Amino acid sequence: MDKNRKINIHKDETNERKIAANWGLVKRNVKLSDVVDPLIENGVITPDQWMDIKSRQVGEPEKMEEFLYILLKQKSEAFEVFKNSLRSTGFQHIADCLGGTSNNGSKTPFQHQFYI
Repeated sequence: MDKNRKINIHKDETNERKIAANWGLVKRNVKLSDVVDPLIENGVITPDQWMDIKSRQVGEPEKMEEFLYILLKQKSEAFEVFKNSLRSTGFQHIADCLGGTSNNGSKTPFQHQFYI
C-alpha cells in the first residue's frame, strides 16, 4: 500500500452542526433584511415572524441570531433555501462555509485529510 496516498474524508455533518459551526460568521456578516424575501416566499419564516424580528429594538446581529434559532428548528429544505438566498444576494462565501465547501480549495471544518 502506498504510504503517501491521500484520502479525503468528508464528515456527514447535520445542518444543525453546520449552522452552529458558522453561527458567528453569519451573525457578523449578514443582515437578515438582505436575505429575507426568499425565506418568506419559500415558507422558511412567516411574514409575522419577520415583522416580529424586524420590529425588535436590537442590533442586526441579534436579529440574525433569532432567525438562526428559528432555522435550527426547520426541516433541511429550509437550510437549502437559506443557502440559496445567501448565494443570490452576494454571500456566496458564507453559503459555501455552511455547505462545507470552499471555492478556493481550502479545507473547511467538515473536510479532513488522512495519509495512509
